[in-house]
Amino acid sequence: MIALTSTPPPASSADPVNKFQRETASRTELSMGAHQSSNQLYQTYTFKQRYFSFGDDTLLKLKDNLELKLLPTEGMVEVSGWGLKLRVEDLPNLSSYICRRFLQVLRKAETEELSEQDQACAVAIMDSVDFQQFTIDRALPRKVSGILIEYGTFAKVDWNSGGIQAIPHRFAQALSVVDVGESFSAFVRFGIDGEILSLNSVMPLGKRPLDDSSWNAWPQKLS
Repeated sequence: MIALTSTPPPASSADPVNKFQRETASRTELSMGAHQSSNQLYQTYTFKQRYFSFGDDTLLKLKDNLELKLLPTEGMVEVSGWGLKLRVEDLPNLSSYICRRFLQVLRKAETEELSEQDQACAVAIMDSVDFQQFTIDRALPRKVSGILIEYGTFAKVDWNSGGIQAIPHRFAQALSVVDVGESFSAFVRFGIDGEILSLNSVMPLGKRPLDDSSWNAWPQKLS
């Protein structure tokens, strides 16, 4: 899954750095270049995976590829701009490290606890993350109510907050306990442009009684 532009040198199988270099030859997520900095030889890899899992249904989406620096003399890999270093043998868990680092910086930013070093990293990290998508994915469902006005291969709901919305079949099934014309409440998670991401905990509320005040708003019949 990692492809290199050059062939890493052979070495002892017990060395994790060399093991990493050998294993990258048969993979496609990385491309490699060699650079010299501060009199220390290191290799840079462009990590082409841009989605990292928080361990649940939420993904952290990056706008750009990560740059990894392999430091052979230290047996470490550094994620450029993220203030993150990990051992070469921990690289298979990179997703967890990236998500944890992001959440650490986010928490410190929200509580104004960023150090000077973290501030520079925070800017780079926030610029590289699709923060809007993260916010939507992490948003908790909110309780809403409406009236079911159609049910079949899909459902149609008139939300009390305003607007009629067609509900895709995979979510409409949760409304099978509601009669057409009946009010209900549910916990719904909305995405971009009001797209429904989840709908559950549906509670039928019965049909609304006729509101006499609504009739009073109609013009009177002229005699």
